[in-house]
This record gives sequence, structure tokens and C-alpha cells, in this order.
Amino acid sequence: MLRNKINKKRAALVAVVTLALAGTAFAYWTAGGSGDGTGSAGNNAGAAVHLTGTLGGSLSPGGTQTLTIKGYNDGTDAATVENVSAGTVTINSPAGCSAGEGQFTADNIDVDTTALPAGGTVGSAVTLGTADVHMGNVGNQDDCKGASITVPLTAP
Repeated sequence: MLRNKINKKRAALVAVVTLALAGTAFAYWTAGGSGDGTGSAGNNAGAAVHLTGTLGGSLSPGGTQTLTIKGYNDGTDAATVENVSAGTVTINSPAGCSAGEGQFTADNIDVDTTALPAGGTVGSAVTLGTADVHMGNVGNQDDCKGASITVPLTAP
């Protein structure tokens, strides 16, 4: 019987120790807290990419010329150009030539991913790729002879 009491005491002690450990583990896993995390994303505020283009020749009704696209970065941080898009072509002169009449468009832009180092100049512009510039063939387009056009280019 004495032996039975010792075993019951040991069993009770083991149960208390087990419950105490379980309570500690439970408290550890349910411990809470709060706080704030902060961070920031990088930006290319120091990059200043400029795009230029040179048309391969004169356009005529129904014709297409290749626009060579170049770029440089006169900012303080390097930049990478991965693609270029063309906006709506506008006609600068002569006054009688209208966008509807001339139907100037730019498409088929093909640009290689190019790194542009900081501190570039117009003279250090590198070729990024090409685009096709078209002149439609709609009726008499005499008013568009000698037209000056702008092809807006964007490097997102």
C-alpha cells in the first residue's frame, strides 16, 4: 500500500509537471504583440531618359520609312530601357496638312533591352531599336508635301 501511495504521488507530480509544461507551451504559442513595419521601394528619381528618333528618308503617300530610336540618360542614376511605345503622330506643318488626310502612323516598334549609364548626352545616345512610320494613301495629299511630323516616344 505504501508503494501504491508513492506511485500515486509520482503520477500526480508527473501530471502537474506535464500540465505546467503544457501551459508554458500554450502561453508561448498564443503570446501576442503588435507593432509597425516600415520599408520603402526604390525609385529611379535620379534617372532622366531621353529618346530621339531619325527617319530613314522622306515619306510619300502609301510609303513607310524606318525610324531609328536612340536614347540617353543625363540623370545621376543608371537606367534600363526595356520597351518603347509610340503615341499618336502629329503634324507640325504645313497648316493645310491634317492628320486625317495624311494618316501618319507609327508601329512595329522593335527595341532591345538596353542599359543607359548616368551622365549621358545627346552625342552619347545609343540605338535602342526601330519603328515603322507610315503615310496613308488617301486622295490628294499635296498639302502634306514637305510635312514636318512628331512621333511621341515613351519608355515606360
